[in-house]
Amino acid sequence: MKKFFVLLTALIFWACSTEISKNDADSLIANDPDTVSDDADSGDVSDKDGDAKTDTDDPGEADEDISDGSDDLQSDMDTPTADDEADMDIVPDDEVPMNFYFGNFHSHSGISDGEGSAEEIMQWAKNEANVDFYAMTDHSEQIFGGEWNEMKEMTDLYNEDGVFVAIRGFEWSHPLNGHICIYLTDDFNSAYSALWISYIYDWIDEKNAIAQFNHPGREVNVFDDLDFELKVADNMIAIETGNKGDGNNDGEFLPYYIKALDKGWILAPASNQDNHSMNINTHRSVYVGPDLSRQSMIDAMYARRRYSSDDPDIKVTFRLGKDWMGSIVTTTESLLKFTVKIEDNEPVKELQIISNGGNVVANSIIEGKQNSVTWNPEIMVNMNSYYFLKVISEDVLDNDGPDQIALTAPVWIIKQ
Repeated sequence: MKKFFVLLTALIFWACSTEISKNDADSLIANDPDTVSDDADSGDVSDKDGDAKTDTDDPGEADEDISDGSDDLQSDMDTPTADDEADMDIVPDDEVPMNFYFGNFHSHSGISDGEGSAEEIMQWAKNEANVDFYAMTDHSEQIFGGEWNEMKEMTDLYNEDGVFVAIRGFEWSHPLNGHICIYLTDDFNSAYSALWISYIYDWIDEKNAIAQFNHPGREVNVFDDLDFELKVADNMIAIETGNKGDGNNDGEFLPYYIKALDKGWILAPASNQDNHSMNINTHRSVYVGPDLSRQSMIDAMYARRRYSSDDPDIKVTFRLGKDWMGSIVTTTESLLKFTVKIEDNEPVKELQIISNGGNVVANSIIEGKQNSVTWNPEIMVNMNSYYFLKVISEDVLDNDGPDQIALTAPVWIIKQ
């Protein structure tokens, strides 16, 4: 059932994309201060659209005891099939507390153009890299012989639920059309045999894989200008907003994230290392889930319950009611109240909610050195829309600044 609604949402947004691209801010949802309110308790914060509540206490190591809301939508559709019910299983029970896990969905080893054997990479990633999860995604054009099986053997060997999650994937690497990380397949394909973007889309669809657009814009055709393709709308789950040393704070990839959303793709952002050696910077992809396990991570990947971050440990909650980032929500309501909670060990400077066309529809300027912030903006919604959160923090500890940025997956609103 969830797969159906992902496809339906993608189709709705794709159908509206031409009209959206022509409209100015006045045709989007509330893009002036009069349409945004905030009922949070007042704190020592200045806010263009209201007040944010702040807490000077250190958030500590305890993860947030917030339960995930169901992504299920009310529908008059027929009884779900077995496949539909399996898709619905990716949404944790309402009562399950949610945690934050930090890692890397894009890396290379000596199997392709990096360094180190598969085992050396996995040893380093698990024991030294300070990540919760790690994906081996060597260039498929350079995988030969038994190397594909070796990647599976080593990721299986070092995967340990509750301690460290490892998965195998590969990077389809076309010099013009772009690079795509592809996961959850028993075999692999390459740009030699799947020469055009339509060919690899067909293969991804046939294999029921999940996949991520990598470093958009570095290859000239940019995935056929990120034109929407319905047959893989449920398979394409993410796009990089950070890659290698180019983080969210560089802004290189953010326009492509917004462009993809405007064209109808249902994507979460990722900030990955794309590392070719056993070195790592502060940038992380983050999934939100009930536990640290392969299944929990894969569920979060499907659910787009993820965010990208320049900071290696910032905890970002972005929800509409019980519905987390990545959710598709149908509603008849016009005034929607979001929940934002930030916990970090560095000061939060500004919060923005961004909607169709990249328009900032609400923001909160945080005064003082506040490491923990809660914000509850209310936004008028008059059309099908998406909303994601941008968090700007001061870099004090990571030598990545002066600012660091986190970007969440959207909440998609289907207005009835």
